[in-house]
Amino acid sequence: MDWHFWIPLGVTIAIGIVNAYQTDLTRRQLKLQTDAMNRSSKKSQVNIFIPWKYRYGPTVAMVLLAAVSWIPYFMGAAGPIPSGQPFMTLFGQSEPFELSNPLLRVETDGTFLSSYQKDYRLAAVAFRYYGNGDIKDASNLQKSGLYDIENGKITIFIHLDEQFMRTMQHGEIRTNYFLLLVPNKVQPSQFSTLRQAESLGAKILQGGAGPP
Repeated sequence: MDWHFWIPLGVTIAIGIVNAYQTDLTRRQLKLQTDAMNRSSKKSQVNIFIPWKYRYGPTVAMVLLAAVSWIPYFMGAAGPIPSGQPFMTLFGQSEPFELSNPLLRVETDGTFLSSYQKDYRLAAVAFRYYGNGDIKDASNLQKSGLYDIENGKITIFIHLDEQFMRTMQHGEIRTNYFLLLVPNKVQPSQFSTLRQAESLGAKILQGGAGPP
């Protein structure tokens, strides 16, 4: 969770505290007025002076706090990821596939992710999954570098290591591809599974399986 989450939460808590203070202040004001009226036989003689900062201060504070809660909306706060959006428009071997520099590729349209441009970058991973345990715990991820989110088509390249190249000899096992949103402060070297990536704040946009 980043500051886009903590600012509204902190403001909500602060407003609750100010509201509780204002409620208590109102109760004490009513008590003072009641006591003064009981001591006076004429209501017109009741004159209780309450400083401006105590009378209107809590209301002004809540208005200001409510305004602060809108800051994330004007600072590029990322909205929810659109559901059902086919983020991976293409994935598979890079053509032509060269054994001297084997590459896989994942293509996407960064236009749908423009709200994440300031805080996230894109990465793609590929791996073999043999059905042992949860797919998010599969290791030996082949990882791309980090790509800036730009409007239009983005092609992400994944370099393959020798171990993965050896598994390509078994054509019955397909390759799993995943497209990720990675926070700016996170590097692909910091995670070795999808679950670890998520624990660092990465978001899985879409997954798929195909050759090689």
